[in-house]
Amino acid sequence: MAWCMGDMSCPVAVAIDRKQGQEKAKDPHPNPLNSREMEDVEAIEAVAQFLEDNARPFTPREIRKAIERKDIHVGGDLEAFIWEVQERGLTKTREILEVLWGFLDIPPLDGVEKWLRDGALLEAWGSTPGAPDLDVAIVMDYGDSRSVVQRKSFSGARQYFDLTSFNAKAGLETIHSLSFVYGVKERAVFEVSSLNHLESYLERLRGLRPILSAMGLSDLEGAVERLPKLEKGESRIEGPYVLARDENPWGGDIWVLRRGPIFGIPELDGTLLTKREATLRFPGDVEFSFRIAWMLGSMSFDRLRIRWGEEEVDFRHPHMISAHSLAKNPVTEAIQSGLIAEIAKLEVHGKSEQFRYLPSPKMLALLKAFSKHEDPFGALAEGRLLAHAKAEFFLDF
Repeated sequence: MAWCMGDMSCPVAVAIDRKQGQEKAKDPHPNPLNSREMEDVEAIEAVAQFLEDNARPFTPREIRKAIERKDIHVGGDLEAFIWEVQERGLTKTREILEVLWGFLDIPPLDGVEKWLRDGALLEAWGSTPGAPDLDVAIVMDYGDSRSVVQRKSFSGARQYFDLTSFNAKAGLETIHSLSFVYGVKERAVFEVSSLNHLESYLERLRGLRPILSAMGLSDLEGAVERLPKLEKGESRIEGPYVLARDENPWGGDIWVLRRGPIFGIPELDGTLLTKREATLRFPGDVEFSFRIAWMLGSMSFDRLRIRWGEEEVDFRHPHMISAHSLAKNPVTEAIQSGLIAEIAKLEVHGKSEQFRYLPSPKMLALLKAFSKHEDPFGALAEGRLLAHAKAEFFLDF
């Protein structure tokens, strides 16, 4: 399916939701901090917001990557800066963990916050029904190896936590129950290929209410109850949810909902969630075509192509371009991070692993502009990003 973004002459023209880009009203009571302190506070908030928007943990490694990505200069003590960013994420993590310990009726693990600050992962999972044991562990992940710092087992795990896992890193908590629901703070996805067992799914969600509520997902249950009302091929946005139903590529139908619309356009978001190909067309003859592959905690592409006029960039390994599936806009984040990495390789080594054909200087200017913009699809719809790319291209030549 294709959408014309920003071109009102298109019969199916739609506008990208721009509400998230609106400027916040200025505070009539200015903060008494000096300009240097204000810059530090703004930088801390910018990094924390970037991590939250893209469902990334507030670990030292991810904070450093965010600082580089946002091109932020930390004037003072970097470790103190990292500590302050972590405080933004850990505030909610503490609240959620307190609910978790109470829900599971177990004592907190020793030194959990210290380990989370260092980048550790807290895991809690229930075993299969009939052997209702509960395991809780703190794990340090070193990339090529994992080290268990603490592990405790408890008998008599609470009902509904069987076949359920809860993970927490600093500032990022996830819950996964059976194969149908996956959630982070205030965002979640629910997907089924049959409604035969919908009531049992709802019963499980009711059993997990305390944890879901602590994660800002208290309305998930009500949204799931509305899925049977969808007609085949229908997509709709209701409050913070997008709901969709369509044919399953492997047969039958698929019902899916996501808390946190992607583009805020029902038909487009529904197309992406049900794994069909989408084409976005913008003024100036610019086009993005892609088909998404959703996996637990990850979103990548089965196909990705960018065209400007007669020239196009086709990606050789689109499955390697990815973002967290519950990022605020995983499509934008995946394309931007993929372009940033590939442009860097191109500039340093003069070759690319992803681009089937090396882009011309004009196309490269567009790719660079897209990779750096706060709201690239919105700017394309308004013509601003293309104007910037053209200006950069002519400036270089």
